[in-house]
Amino acid sequence: PMPPYGFGLVGCGMISRFHAAAIDAIPNAKLVAVNDVAEAAARRFGEEFGVGWHTDLDEMLARDDVDVVCVCTPSGFHRNAAVAAGDIGGWIPGPTTQSARPAFGVAGCR
Repeated sequence: PMPPYGFGLVGCGMISRFHAAAIDAIPNAKLVAVNDVAEAAARRFGEEFGVGWHTDLDEMLARDDVDVVCVCTPSGFHRNAAVAAGDIGGWIPGPTTQSARPAFGVAGCR
């Protein structure tokens, strides 16, 4: 069997709970880390789901067990997290920007 893909979530707001539940339902997928600029939100989410929590995105992305990054920040803030994840070779599911122009920056990462 394939080893599980490790997922990191960026943003610990309301939508991230739906992503965490979806990850839990995927065979060979495991939530391993979360990130939020608000320490209390990151800590609460990490402790609730029993995963590592970070306030520094680069620190979370440097983890060896993060293979896939779900960007769960408000849509206007997707680009920076998506570029950072793309630069380390992480796979980013879903939309990364609200319009085409910022998407070019995401596509050009790495």
